[in-house]
Amino acid sequence: MKNKIIYPTVDSIKFVNRLVNLMSNRKADQHKLLISDDFIANIIKNVRKDTGDLYEKGAILLRDLIIMHGFASGNKRTAFIVAVQFISKNGGKMGIKNFTKAEKVLRNIRIYSLNDIAQWLKTGDIDESKI
Repeated sequence: MKNKIIYPTVDSIKFVNRLVNLMSNRKADQHKLLISDDFIANIIKNVRKDTGDLYEKGAILLRDLIIMHGFASGNKRTAFIVAVQFISKNGGKMGIKNFTKAEKVLRNIRIYSLNDIAQWLKTGDIDESKI
């Protein structure tokens, strides 16, 4: 029997964004939702509907939270933490060890496929020549 998957909530994602902005030393960083909560709810809905594994679902969370850019600041940091939490809470292990490379990947997330992102989350390997 498969364990039930624990998904993030709209409120938990907003909370992560609030935290990453409170911890920032940049004055411009602020927790502010630029669009309605529905954008987060729709991302969660898409993750729930996806039939892939934890890493594929985590890739959707990561990519879509960044691309939708629903917060005034901290979108990449929020998306990364939410994806890491999601995978970890559900028994997965993160393969990412190089956080300098992670920052470059997050800035360029649009050029990677969901499969590329899922593989990166799982193994830490990604084609850096695309960056």
